[in-house]
Amino acid sequence: MTIKTAWRTPNDGLPDVDDKERAACRATRCLVGEIAPYVLLPGDPGRAARIAHDWFDDGHLVMANREFHSYTGRYKGIDVSVISTGLGSPGAAMVIQDWQNWV
Repeated sequence: MTIKTAWRTPNDGLPDVDDKERAACRATRCLVGEIAPYVLLPGDPGRAARIAHDWFDDGHLVMANREFHSYTGRYKGIDVSVISTGLGSPGAAMVIQDWQNWV
């Protein structure tokens, strides 16, 4: 029996979060080139989506893994990303640790 759901998961149409190459970034699962040099780090995934939608030109969802939703776009001609960190310092620390893989 197949159960159909009325909702879409955040990863519909996105790369597989369990891909071995993406596993190097344990929180965000983003690859080099997907994250801009300038990154905003709000806690709330909804706030990250709103920033990308309201402020970025051609902002798009790059990856969603748990509370870490990553968007990249352009703001006034500058490449910028926004990544939600979830609640508290541990989530933010995990994103910062992933950052070393993109620079």
